[in-house]
Amino acid sequence: MSAPQTTWTLRAVPELASTNETMLEQAVLGAADNSWLRADRQTAGRGRRGRVWESPAGNLLLSGLIRARPGEGMLAQLSFVAALAVREALGQWVPAGGCS
Repeated sequence: MSAPQTTWTLRAVPELASTNETMLEQAVLGAADNSWLRADRQTAGRGRRGRVWESPAGNLLLSGLIRARPGEGMLAQLSFVAALAVREALGQWVPAGGCS
């Protein structure tokens, strides 16, 4: 038995207010699961608890749409697990201690 195939789309834009806000709007309008949005620059990004999110050019500004399915618990931890996976994947190219 083979694993189900996952398809995804990536839209890249030079600038927008917030990748999260734009992706939320797209979700409400019916965007498909596994839709991703990347921006070179954000003008109104925000972090946890509404904090200002600095978004200078050169950073990865990306939001994805992954809808929960029944029985999938612990969704609040998904962003943390994803961050660890990205760190592990990029660790082979970035020296210990980060970039200078």
